[in-house]
Amino acid sequence: MTLKNDNINDLVAFVTGDLDAAKKEAVLLWIKSSEENRRYYDEMREVWLSLTIGDASKKYDAQKAYKKFSQWVDQREAEKRNKVVTMLNKYWKYAAVFIVAIVSSWMVWETTSLKTAYNNEMVISAGKGQIATFTFPDGTKVVLNADSRLAFDNRYGVKDRYVTLEGEAFFDVHSDKKLPFIVNTSYVDVEVLGTKFNVSSYANEDRIVTTLLEGSVELADIKKKNYLLKPNEMAVYSKKWGSMNIVSVAGETSTLWIDGKYKFKNATLKYLAGVIERMYAVKVVFKDKDLQNEKYTGSMDKHESVEQIFEIMKLTSEFKLEYKKEGDRIYLSYKK
Repeated sequence: MTLKNDNINDLVAFVTGDLDAAKKEAVLLWIKSSEENRRYYDEMREVWLSLTIGDASKKYDAQKAYKKFSQWVDQREAEKRNKVVTMLNKYWKYAAVFIVAIVSSWMVWETTSLKTAYNNEMVISAGKGQIATFTFPDGTKVVLNADSRLAFDNRYGVKDRYVTLEGEAFFDVHSDKKLPFIVNTSYVDVEVLGTKFNVSSYANEDRIVTTLLEGSVELADIKKKNYLLKPNEMAVYSKKWGSMNIVSVAGETSTLWIDGKYKFKNATLKYLAGVIERMYAVKVVFKDKDLQNEKYTGSMDKHESVEQIFEIMKLTSEFKLEYKKEGDRIYLSYKK
């Protein structure tokens, strides 16, 4: 595989999402033309994604990431050229035709061995108490909420744009009519062309919530029943009953978590405990089980300590709440 400087620049622009539509088709054809080209693209994409993943609390420097990526590409190409020169010098005494054969064989071996340990699935995750942000090569931006995981494979951006979500994420999807963006969850698939939406699909919660901010999305449940969402609509799928309920909402409230803020209306304390566990990386224990079903209306801000959150809840809730913090565990009970 040999790339000219213009070809390398186009491939870099494709990986970083800066290539115009006309050249994009040419790059896609090049990637699909051989397994060697595909592996080279996969490696470049991995490096770029590793530079774009970050903690949302830290400012992402796109120019710095691009500079590092460009330096990696230059170094990668220089290493390949140096290896070729070394091999040519070593075997210079052989006939020209033999030299060509050696160089060709090395090019195939070098690219193949580079990806021997390559895993077709790539996973981006955010731990408890964290938020992760990153950008796909096509320009699609994703923000992962705490305790969330997003997986995709090496077909992304070439054959499809299929991702699997466990947890919660906000998506700002770059439009591509040929390759719809599909978010797979345990019970619901969300398909879009280009839009902004939020999906919450935590395994320990009994519902999957999709909220649309801009554009349009189509949802399909496990029964293959389809639903179309309009901006400022929220689809709530019940895992227990297998039903979908669509309601009108203020769409922007679904993404308050990106800034560490939450608003609740008649939310159960069991649900709030899950949010607090993810926000503060703690474990909430109910000493009085009936307390889990109590309802609370109010707000939370991650800039406040977990103790402050519960102090506010004690003052504003309609039930008598008591809490005790021991290490990373918080014990809740009714106030006697």
